[in-house]
Amino acid sequence: MAATVIKAVVSAAVERLVTKPMENVNVDVSPGGKLQYCDDQHYGRNDDCQDECGHCKNGPACDKNTGHCPSGCQPGWKQPMCQDQCDAGYYGDCSKQCGAGCGEHCTRSANCHTCDVATGQCSCRPRWGPDTTCTDCANGHYNRSSDCSGQCGHCDGGNPCNKDTGYCGRCEPGWKPLLCQEECSDGLYGQDCRGQCGHCSESPKCNKVTGNCTSCQPGFQMPLCQQLCRNGQYGVNCNKTCGQCANNDACNKTNGHCPGSCQGAFKPPLCNSGEYWCMNIAVMVRVCVSGICSTQTDPTFNEERIRLERKLSSLG
Repeated sequence: MAATVIKAVVSAAVERLVTKPMENVNVDVSPGGKLQYCDDQHYGRNDDCQDECGHCKNGPACDKNTGHCPSGCQPGWKQPMCQDQCDAGYYGDCSKQCGAGCGEHCTRSANCHTCDVATGQCSCRPRWGPDTTCTDCANGHYNRSSDCSGQCGHCDGGNPCNKDTGYCGRCEPGWKPLLCQEECSDGLYGQDCRGQCGHCSESPKCNKVTGNCTSCQPGFQMPLCQQLCRNGQYGVNCNKTCGQCANNDACNKTNGHCPGSCQGAFKPPLCNSGEYWCMNIAVMVRVCVSGICSTQTDPTFNEERIRLERKLSSLG
């Protein structure tokens, strides 16, 4: 009779494995021939496996009939099912009481401290921390003598400020030391406001973080407006080109005026226009453009002859 029962049990188990090969099946051969097919996350006495295992230690597996955790619970959960957390004021295996090392700024529930149910670390009141003794202001807050009511400014790198004074070691660019709670004054920029704005068109204002200007005063280069225009350039943002200054001299970087005379017949002060004499099919003509002839200039026309021709022209 016993052999017949065992044979039936084995046959049923094989059939179950064939029909559900991916399921982690646990077979319990009892004297009555009862089978349990629950996976590691479930249990059930009526072979329905509808109940979930609790927070068992060393994994989710529990007893397939009772749901008890054979190795105990994970920290913070009650035995034997490991489905309920420790009562308030207790932690670990739920026999240890919160309070060791907890300071006056820890939170309390009724007459006892509250703590992390797994580690026993204290829970701090708002603005207190950052460690579990709750004896110091949390990062981002200061003024221990006044319940850590102060809020840190823009400390460089997101570092915490001094827990008593609120002072930062360094400020993020654009903020005044020592609290780093006010923007740099107009005309200053950068880390701890040590940079001085350049010749911005809206002087003395510049970007308080980068120092960049939206536009420069004449004679200075973008974006900081601290460097003069390159030789050969002048004006607002150095966007204009110098004229034909004599001896290839650089023009004034603000207004473009040449320091001396102009090349050829170009007119001062900008030396970018004027009368120039050119030859065109043996007829002398006068052009008032950039001074560039469309045909070869007659080499016999020197500056003295040009002045003479102009004088004759004025006489009639």
